[in-house]
Amino acid sequence: MKVSVLVTFYNQEDYVDEALQSVFDQKCDFDFEVLIGDDGSTDGTMAKLQEWKQKYPDRMEIYVMDREPGVKYNSSQRASRNRLNLLQYVKGEYFAYLDGDDFYIDDHKLQKQVEIMDQPENAKYAVCAHNVYAYDEKTKEDTPFLNCNHTMKLKGTTYWGRFYFHPDSILMRSAYIKDIPMDVVADYFNDNTITFCFIKHGDVYYMPDIMASYRQTGDGIWTGNSRFINYLRNLMDYDLEQKIAPEFIRYSLVRHRADMSFMHKCKEQPAGEKVAFYEEKIKKDGLTVSEAWLEYCKTGKMSDKKALKLYRKAMLWYFVCHVKWLFIDSLLLHN
Repeated sequence: MKVSVLVTFYNQEDYVDEALQSVFDQKCDFDFEVLIGDDGSTDGTMAKLQEWKQKYPDRMEIYVMDREPGVKYNSSQRASRNRLNLLQYVKGEYFAYLDGDDFYIDDHKLQKQVEIMDQPENAKYAVCAHNVYAYDEKTKEDTPFLNCNHTMKLKGTTYWGRFYFHPDSILMRSAYIKDIPMDVVADYFNDNTITFCFIKHGDVYYMPDIMASYRQTGDGIWTGNSRFINYLRNLMDYDLEQKIAPEFIRYSLVRHRADMSFMHKCKEQPAGEKVAFYEEKIKKDGLTVSEAWLEYCKTGKMSDKKALKLYRKAMLWYFVCHVKWLFIDSLLLHN
């Protein structure tokens, strides 16, 4: 098996057909399997999925996450566990995630990415990514996610300090699944953390082709939260990154400079059910930098001065790295 496509759903019956049609329409000269992770949907999602299973009984499997009636779950943690659960069933040499409300728009997406990753000279690349459209559900307008129309071959550290490629676009080497620290990322295996677990093993190949659409509905893990919660969750990622690959610390500081800056200038009083939830989670998981910044936002004081020192380092390394990258960009432009 060459590729495993992992598609995750939760109460998305309106999008099942478009998502799966875009996957099964892929034109490849190799075999690929489709692994479905349903997070205990209560609408008609499962009925739709069963119809697709009948169409492709040998190429598609469905794995359902149980939910206890009356229990309130955190959507981000559930999405993480849904994604991690599917990894144990992967048979492909490569695998890719697709959110259930997103879809591919190029029938040769998988073929193009595999051809790149299969080349012996490209064995150093842990992942292959491409551009996507941001599809506005209300206006029905497509906007390129990145303003980048050239191929890029990036070190993992350069990618981490400078870029963000949408998870729907990324094809990863399955050989590295075994190295994911499952106990560390159990509740955090979303978006950036997924990519981070793989770029510690190799470089990043970027294709400018726009081959998928990321649907913006306003109720996603990012768009459905306040700015404060989003920046706090980003800082939680920083703490996790130091546990997963501490050798990336300089580039993690560059990546999270804006998150620390937001917290440093934060004027709002963090409160509410979600803040309380994440505060408890931060303490439980020993996320010390996040805990210090949350304390600072709540009290104006910081008992652990390490976080402020890291903020100053982040500002310094952000300046140093961007001067270096601007210099390199200038050389490439003139050549």
